[in-house]
Amino acid sequence: MVFSFFSQPTWCIIDCATGKATAVAQFPHVLGTGAGADHILSTYPELLPQHCALTQDKNRNVRLILKNPAAEIALNGGHTTYAELSPGQDYALQVPGHYFIIRGGEKSEIANWIRGFRHTEWTLYDNADGSSSPVLPLPALLSWAFAEGKSPMGCALFPTGSQSGFHLAQFPRSMAEQTQPASPRSAGPPPYPPAHVGGNSTNGNGAFQDSFAGNGASHPSTPRTQPPTPQPQPQPVAVDAGDTGEYTCPTCWLQFDAEDVMHVAMHDSLRGDPILGEDAPQRFHATSFNNRGQALDAMGIPCFDTACPHCRSKFPPSFLQSPHHIFSVVGNASAGKTYFLAVVAKTLPAVAYRHLGLTWQDADPGANASLNVMRDSLFGASSAEGAVLDKTQIGNATTYQSIPRHGKIVQMPKPFSFHIASRGGNNSEENATVIFYDNAGEHFRPDVRIEDHPGALHVATASAIFFLFDPINNTEFRQRLRGQADPQLENAITSDMQDVILSEIRSRIMRLGHLTLRQKSAKPLAVMVGKSDAWLHLLNPGDTLRPAVINGSLHLGNIRHNSAITRELLLDSSPAIVANAEALSSQVQFFPVSTFGHTPLRVKRENGVSAIAPDPALLRPHLVEAPILWALHQLSPELIPTTDEPAAAART
Repeated sequence: MVFSFFSQPTWCIIDCATGKATAVAQFPHVLGTGAGADHILSTYPELLPQHCALTQDKNRNVRLILKNPAAEIALNGGHTTYAELSPGQDYALQVPGHYFIIRGGEKSEIANWIRGFRHTEWTLYDNADGSSSPVLPLPALLSWAFAEGKSPMGCALFPTGSQSGFHLAQFPRSMAEQTQPASPRSAGPPPYPPAHVGGNSTNGNGAFQDSFAGNGASHPSTPRTQPPTPQPQPQPVAVDAGDTGEYTCPTCWLQFDAEDVMHVAMHDSLRGDPILGEDAPQRFHATSFNNRGQALDAMGIPCFDTACPHCRSKFPPSFLQSPHHIFSVVGNASAGKTYFLAVVAKTLPAVAYRHLGLTWQDADPGANASLNVMRDSLFGASSAEGAVLDKTQIGNATTYQSIPRHGKIVQMPKPFSFHIASRGGNNSEENATVIFYDNAGEHFRPDVRIEDHPGALHVATASAIFFLFDPINNTEFRQRLRGQADPQLENAITSDMQDVILSEIRSRIMRLGHLTLRQKSAKPLAVMVGKSDAWLHLLNPGDTLRPAVINGSLHLGNIRHNSAITRELLLDSSPAIVANAEALSSQVQFFPVSTFGHTPLRVKRENGVSAIAPDPALLRPHLVEAPILWALHQLSPELIPTTDEPAAAART
């Protein structure tokens, strides 16, 4: 290690090529190629006479700024034009042809930091699998990383003694050792406990130095008569183009890998995301972390939120730490999907906790806010007039949002996320996240193109599909309900496309999942025959519904019993529903459900339009939890306690 002796240093810059440490004796401290620079850089095509500078205000706050709008730098892996630096933290600065680590602190701290810095020892951390690389000189490590096919944007390289590093993409292949890399010695622990190291979609840093040899950064160097050919600028990660990976975004439903995940900047000055707009906090790929493994933004502030690399929407907390399942709720426009989800949000947490020993909690209270408002409006209303919920339709701000997807702004249904866990369970098998979508029925009309309205694409990426059949809006079924005192029967039948919707769902799954005509999807399909309070009397004598949960377990025998008698009723009244459902999936169960548990009322809204709504005092949801728990058992069997004992006592 080579370093100059200096008195009372507060800020120091170490050249990663030579290990030379240079004190920042006064502010501003200018880096550039010109004679007036305080830190003379070797001549390089992209460098300017006064390239960037460390400055200090009257409150002794230190900032890194550009001295020329044409200058280009990267701090902690991302482009920046201005950043506040905090003492006690490492900052990885790249200017064309040079790599530096900057740190501020007390003299003794800086001296210890310099003594522990090893510019000849580098470690690569791979966020995809959490592994750390062999400890090697940088050229040999680069050669090893390129030979291993490491992700340029998913790996970060750290010199020993630094807590901040550089993306693999920031180093050109010409810097790699040209001979076969040395046999790696056993890799030690990563240089710090990182939470995530990902690709950098905004990183572009001009040309790079082709060698680390002989480039002192604290004094003038002899200009090269033939500077190396500039390397091509790294391009943004083309995650959107591939749409592949281990994870699926709960907002745009595009896929990605762990190394592509972005962090959300916390500092107020870091606003202006190139995709989300000038008011949104910047999304970035972190290369700097604190000792708790929390990503640090360009201002050194710990970041707590992660985001999708495609649409940049925030993920629910702990999104990457538990299995997650997309639950698609689909049905005709009048089926009552919104009421069903609002009731599920109320009843499932209680059923899960009291009867199954599970906690069912909001995974993202902020994103679930609109669903919780609907739940509270329904169950907290003082009259039926106050219990009316708006139907799901494209553009409804309660259930839809505008997001960027494949280069254009589209309307997508909001995700409603819930975390389920065994009480006291810490294993991955004992917890899961489910994400519900309430989709407008018109999205599934055959004349609606997926390209124009991608909001229904979640059926292709869904873990399970919940089809809510509306018997009141089916001609054949409705014939059997004549004479009932139900205001829903007074409404004319709107376009009954329920069997068509099922057929269209199958078509879209085949198209996007590359299935043949003879193949069925393996996704669990719950056909929920709604408004059962209006049709239970149609069951055959002796056929009664049985509880889904009994004695602390999901009763699979009762699930099959209820499914069989419900399927038989549908076969007699609406056989096309059964045929299309069983052609769609190899895992089908039929569920009788009643969202209200009583005959609803006709009410007048403030705008004078009549509507159907429940009486809040009479709300008694019946079996709404059964399809959700059944599907969750199919996907996470270790999570849901079950029994298949002889049939339990009947319930009507």
